[in-house]
Amino acid sequence: KILDKMEDNLFLTHFGYVEFDELVDLEKIEEIEKEWVEINKQIAFPVKKDHSLRFRRLGHHNAGGLYFPNAKAVCVDLGSPSSMIHEIMHMIDYTTETDNLSSSYKFRKIINRYRKVTDSLVEKLSEDDLFKTSWNSSNKYNKDYYQSSKEIFARY
Repeated sequence: KILDKMEDNLFLTHFGYVEFDELVDLEKIEEIEKEWVEINKQIAFPVKKDHSLRFRRLGHHNAGGLYFPNAKAVCVDLGSPSSMIHEIMHMIDYTTETDNLSSSYKFRKIINRYRKVTDSLVEKLSEDDLFKTSWNSSNKYNKDYYQSSKEIFARY
């Protein structure tokens, strides 16, 4: 059933290959497919037939989703399908014909505004707030990570 679904699903309208790991809940995939169709009525996502969309467990990566530009693969954790659009935004950023959109001059105003707003919001948190502690740390998910142009673009 899973192999059949890999060859007949609504994501194939945009991706050349779709993968589901052996633990996928096919009913959940059908719900996500319906949401994908509805989202595409509002946002015209690009067709990237040279890319794959892979639903799998990403526990060892400690992430809800990943985009691998060299492999041309969008990976979405089975337990975190909400990360799909974020990772697709990374794909769009990396596959723009000119340069990364996140590095473009036109996006600079958004980056500056985002940084100003997030700095202000984090500053208002109490000193013992766990997010604020992480924000000001040298951990992977700190201020530098969240305020990088690529992350801002994917979250915008």
